[in-house]
Amino acid sequence: MGKLGHHFRHQQAEIKKTNMSFSCLRSCNPNIHSVDHLYDGSTENGSLYSGSGTPPFCNSTTPPPFSGCVVCFEQCIHAVCDYVQKNLVMEGSGKPIALIKGECPTLLGKATNENVDLSGNHAGDPLLPFYIIFSMLGVIAIIAAVWGRKYYLKKKEVTR
Repeated sequence: MGKLGHHFRHQQAEIKKTNMSFSCLRSCNPNIHSVDHLYDGSTENGSLYSGSGTPPFCNSTTPPPFSGCVVCFEQCIHAVCDYVQKNLVMEGSGKPIALIKGECPTLLGKATNENVDLSGNHAGDPLLPFYIIFSMLGVIAIIAAVWGRKYYLKKKEVTR
């Protein structure tokens, strides 16, 4: 395995490790137009997120900081936290916003989908076309060597 292939697998393992600790909640209420606060209702930790207006799109939002959360929009309003939250409270326009557990959206710079495949299937590996081409060239070289040897031996017998 080449150095890049090893790097690709290592990167996938880091993504999976990171995603396992994300807590992702969402609200798909079409009447929500702004998110003002996000906090842990079971502690006195204060605000995990403060904003005003519509949250940014998830694909332009960086992953949450250590022990923090980000709020973003991708068809629904998402709260992505660095660790599992049990009593997350979101407010918008001075009213509570109901949240349900959901899949993590894709954030800028990191894959945050919890279903990352680590089975060895590397369909997204950028070196896959090169592996295929070199494998085909290897098979052709073996066939040519076997055929050439037979042809050479036949020619040698004819000249005797």
